[in-house]
Amino acid sequence: MKNLYLEDLLKNDSLNLTDFLIFRHIREGRGENVAISYDGKDFTYQELSEKISKTSNYFKSIGVKNQTRVILAIPDTPAFVISFFAVIACGAMAILSNPLSESVEINDIIKELNADILVIDHEIEKKRALLSGITNNIETIFIGDFHLNPSDLEIAIENQSSDLLISYTSTDSYAYALLSSGTTGKNKVIPRRHRDILHCAYAFSENVLYMNSADRVLAVPKLTFGYALGGSLLFSFIYGASCIIFREKTTHEKIIKLSKDLKPTIFLGTPRMISELLNNKNVGELKSLRISTSAGEVLSSILLEKWNNEIGTPLLDGFGSTEVGHIFISNTLDNIRPQTVGKCLNGFKIKIIDNKGNEVSEGKVGRLCIRGPSVACEYLNDAKRSEQSFNNGWHISNDMFSISNDYVTYFGRSDDMIKKGCGEWVSPYEIENEILKNDEVLECAVIGETNENNVIILKACVVCKEGVIISLSLEERILNSVKNRWIDFTYKHLEKIEFMEILPRNSSGKLQRNILGSKTLTEFSYDC
Repeated sequence: MKNLYLEDLLKNDSLNLTDFLIFRHIREGRGENVAISYDGKDFTYQELSEKISKTSNYFKSIGVKNQTRVILAIPDTPAFVISFFAVIACGAMAILSNPLSESVEINDIIKELNADILVIDHEIEKKRALLSGITNNIETIFIGDFHLNPSDLEIAIENQSSDLLISYTSTDSYAYALLSSGTTGKNKVIPRRHRDILHCAYAFSENVLYMNSADRVLAVPKLTFGYALGGSLLFSFIYGASCIIFREKTTHEKIIKLSKDLKPTIFLGTPRMISELLNNKNVGELKSLRISTSAGEVLSSILLEKWNNEIGTPLLDGFGSTEVGHIFISNTLDNIRPQTVGKCLNGFKIKIIDNKGNEVSEGKVGRLCIRGPSVACEYLNDAKRSEQSFNNGWHISNDMFSISNDYVTYFGRSDDMIKKGCGEWVSPYEIENEILKNDEVLECAVIGETNENNVIILKACVVCKEGVIISLSLEERILNSVKNRWIDFTYKHLEKIEFMEILPRNSSGKLQRNILGSKTLTEFSYDC
């Protein structure tokens, strides 16, 4: 990021992310660059800066200041972008909550974090049951989309000044916080410092994606999740580039339409959406893309091959986490290794440990530990889990990996791994990758299930492509494809298939194996 003087910037003691990502472009002559495209309208950096200034001045007038905690429960609209940067401009912390959350979840966050203000989409005002569940006497502000559907906040800022005095703060002060998107359990709240995303950008958007001001980014996940917030909104705004946002649920039809109309150059995808796109007859509309990424789950080699044949531009599989801020392991343009997530990026260090915390030998599977300048140091108001996950600058994850010749292979979450046979470990991802080679299969999930003898067997939950007729012969083909792949490794053989219409996923699109009833490392009976 030589052109953005990142290294010099990070030597400063003070920084405000809003100033660097918004107002810097005005000072440097990029005010008329398109910042976001939404619902048929382009918003320039100049337009956003004026609305952010007014909104931030309003927030200050109601008491928002350094360290104020403001929860934003807003869908992907200009209102999200404006509110997010307006809160940060005050020196406060924007806590991003999924706008589709139930009231009990929002209320839990309010209580746990002792939040001061809730800014919430005005459509939720119609859902009185949700609002009645939000107690704690928090000040609640309703917001439209800052486009065609104004609400209380847009009216309140009309008479505010468009001149803004940015509240500079320490580079280590918290700018925003994200909720973990785990598949089970209570949410973790991961705070991000003003400087964090700049380190992530240096590693990934600068030296892997080679982003520039002409790029237009389109993402599958929503902005309340780190993959899209960092990769779409924040990375774009570092370069004076633009991102494409939309309120509606992400579907392959929506991605195709936006690609046809707006010609994105960068696509942030997931394996499931990539699979659906490749089965859309209009997939050729994606050919405006110069580079794409896949994260969130393992990208199968068959999907990568199909993408290369249909689209012909690079698709890079990588791995990131909310605790780190964005992708920190990735394939690169000049070095794509199928069925791996690539190599650790510059600025980060990784190691693999066993259950006792000892580093494992090359090629062995264990838990991933990460160290780097953007790694978080705590979960907010959660000392117990913070102590378990952060140690002396390292984040100890629950993700299982191996490293061979610096290439990193993902085996799943520790609670996804299946112990079978005489104690052999099975990664569901390698079995799923083989199943996906069957042309009839759209997506699948392999889980452990107990049989009548209380012994763990492998079961595949399979979703077929549209128009495929489910039959015994199809079931046999899938069973045999796995058996023939691992003839001498019977513990990897499937014993059961269940055909389903859809696989359960959480709000960030991650597969919820626990809902499928997966029996994993904690539930095991030997079958030797």
